Amino acid sequence: MATNLNSMNLSRRTALAGGLTGAAGLIAGGAGAAFAASHQDAELLDLGRQFEAAWAQERPLWDASQAASDDDDAKTLYLRAQEFSKRTAEIVHQIEPQNATTLEGLRVKARAALWYFCGDLAEFDDPTNVRLIASILRDLLSEAVSHG
Repeated sequence: MATNLNSMNLSRRTALAGGLTGAAGLIAGGAGAAFAASHQDAELLDLGRQFEAAWAQERPLWDASQAASDDDDAKTLYLRAQEFSKRTAEIVHQIEPQNATTLEGLRVKARAALWYFCGDLAEFDDPTNVRLIASILRDLLSEAVSHG
């Protein structure tokens, strides 16, 4: 069956508009990349993205190892989770010495600190200085905190 080209309603105006839209997307994408590269905490934010991806792969393995009913399965999943944890730890060790100069950078460091407590701020229970750290982490990770 032949396609009716007239029904496609392609004109120079729509072709040009499509080209301009695509060009605007490339420019915006380039500007976004330039902004990310020039951001004060660009390296730290990149490490944060790597960290989040690694932790996202690690968490289900820990959950599965705890939920496994068979001891052999639990052990296999546990060992696999440890392997993924080592990769996450390598990224956390790169995050640690970075100087955060923005709230976004501080949040990356707060998430990395939270990783040490398996994502559970309830693990911060004693003494007062540790509870204060938990309070700071909770505030930094809260969406209620201003992004300024």
